[in-house]
Amino acid sequence: LPRSERVVMGVDRQLFAARPRPANWGAPLHMISVGRLYEQKGHDLAIRTLALLRARRPDLDVRLRIVGDGPRMESLNRLAEELGMRGFVTGPAPARPLEVAAALCEADLALVPSRVMPDGWQEAFCRVAIEAMATGLPVVATLSGGLPDTVGEGGVVAVREDAAALADAAEAVLSAMGPADWAVRATRSAARFDIARMYDDYQRVTAELLERGPAVTAS
Repeated sequence: LPRSERVVMGVDRQLFAARPRPANWGAPLHMISVGRLYEQKGHDLAIRTLALLRARRPDLDVRLRIVGDGPRMESLNRLAEELGMRGFVTGPAPARPLEVAAALCEADLALVPSRVMPDGWQEAFCRVAIEAMATGLPVVATLSGGLPDTVGEGGVVAVREDAAALADAAEAVLSAMGPADWAVRATRSAARFDIARMYDDYQRVTAELLERGPAVTAS
């Protein structure tokens, strides 16, 4: 009988590699949000989360970097101005993979504030979350689609899809342990998603399909 084969998506963990992290959180605290500038990616929620955290934790001097390109750039810049956050937001700006990896290494915490859209769209996997964890960043994410399974022990998932819940989740990250301990957990969670393993699995599945003939399908 036909059977399904599961191949786990992977990221380049040599490009997205961890660096040494300090034992304790310091100021300024650098958050990062990476992804195309579409509504479903929730970068506006990241800016609102920044505003809440700066009000709650002035000791941390929280900053936000937005990496990405797309049609919502002007509206995100406008929102940062309206909330008085323009001086604490870097970007939005596009970046190449090498630049994304460097930006993640320079950050302290990754926000993945994706939305479930009215048409049913939600995150199936979210490569950015894995890339962030591979560099040692804890991830604060929404419940969108497969994000909770992807993040695993590598961060905290907000209970709701809003800025207040994301700020709560970020504070939970900060109170749970320091950057060095989070880096251990994050990289361990990311290790499930290695691109070399993905290539090996695709080769294995392809070889098995060729041996069994065209009646067998894979997904």
